[in-house]
Amino acid sequence: MNTYPYTVLDGHMIVTDDQKRYLVDTGAPSSISKEPVLNFAGMAAELPDRYLGINLGALGKNVGCELDALIGVDILNQFDVLIDPAAGNIHFAGEILTLTSEPVAIDNFRGIPVILAAIDGKAMRLFFDTGAKISYLAFEITSAYQADGKVEDFYPDFGVFSTETYTLPLKIGSQIFDLCFGNLPEMLEATLMAANVQGILGTELLEKHRLLYSARRSQICIEKF
Repeated sequence: MNTYPYTVLDGHMIVTDDQKRYLVDTGAPSSISKEPVLNFAGMAAELPDRYLGINLGALGKNVGCELDALIGVDILNQFDVLIDPAAGNIHFAGEILTLTSEPVAIDNFRGIPVILAAIDGKAMRLFFDTGAKISYLAFEITSAYQADGKVEDFYPDFGVFSTETYTLPLKIGSQIFDLCFGNLPEMLEATLMAANVQGILGTELLEKHRLLYSARRSQICIEKF
């Protein structure tokens, strides 16, 4: 098992390793790196320096720090990944890891994890995205609720945008979490609909919970600390 310290910068998970900074992003299908070969978590991966025209320089400006690599699901899905905010560490294991909480089955779309959840009894599918500082839902869902105020966010290849936010009770398995949700711009929301997904679950969940993500076993575990 390989263990790294991490910090959350404006909602984004930044792993540090020997003065290098890696953005851990379960919402990214492909990893990119400044160096042609990335040595990470006991493996060596040949990687491009950009994905869909986005390079690490532009990504780092939006995140708020210089980045040496983006670690996407092409790498993450080879491990059991345990995110432990209480300790400030993230673990990447080839072996099976466990938490005491009940596992919840997940799906995926092109490798990106999809969590089955519900709000007020309405079932929905959400991308689990550690590159998203807040969560998002389709406008038709949030329109029935009162807004709390606006926040600013960005999306690669789209830019900066602002959104109204809503505090809603999200049920995952038998647990309920009160989380902040916004609305994506119409063009980005359309990409969710095309994937039969109604929203995005961001990093706010990790403020008070450990999370074990295992794409290999198609499950997550969420445990309050």
